[in-house]
Amino acid sequence: MDRPLAVPRLSLMLGLCLAGTGTLFVSGTLLLPLLAATLCALFFRSRLPFLAALALLMFTCGNLLLVQGLRPLLPPDHIVRLASEEPVIVEGGIDGGPEAAGEGYRLTVRDDEIYRDNLRARVSGRVLLTVGAGRVSLETGDRVRFSSRIRKPRNYGLPGEFDHAGRLAARGIFATAFVTDPGGVVLI
Repeated sequence: MDRPLAVPRLSLMLGLCLAGTGTLFVSGTLLLPLLAATLCALFFRSRLPFLAALALLMFTCGNLLLVQGLRPLLPPDHIVRLASEEPVIVEGGIDGGPEAAGEGYRLTVRDDEIYRDNLRARVSGRVLLTVGAGRVSLETGDRVRFSSRIRKPRNYGLPGEFDHAGRLAARGIFATAFVTDPGGVVLI
């Protein structure tokens, strides 16, 4: 065999591609049985069982690597669990941005607390906050407070569109918020 790593490499790439497009997600419970089958296949005279088991193992590894980034198990106190039509008051520290976005800007806020119905609760996670228009002098590390609806990022579903939700998930952001002007973001 001239290229012994071609089949495992292609299997890994196929697993990554199918997870990236949302076509197929395999269970993590397959990993140990496939590893055991691959190790057992080492003792066969023929290379075919080993190559098949290794290809399945690499496919599963590639798929699971991307799934863990795109669809992680979020804790119960994650901010995305508050996604609804009702606005909440979010308080947290800026850990990314601000970066220009059209007439406004975007910044990433690591959430600490939310206020809803005069109740305070601790939350975890990051929110991509978009300010519609205007500029404000905020820096990474500043603590801010804003009132907005929390949304899950989504794509429009058009063929060939940019995968906005996937890009945010790769950055560990699973929630978005919007305020119309810089007055909606209060520096604490």
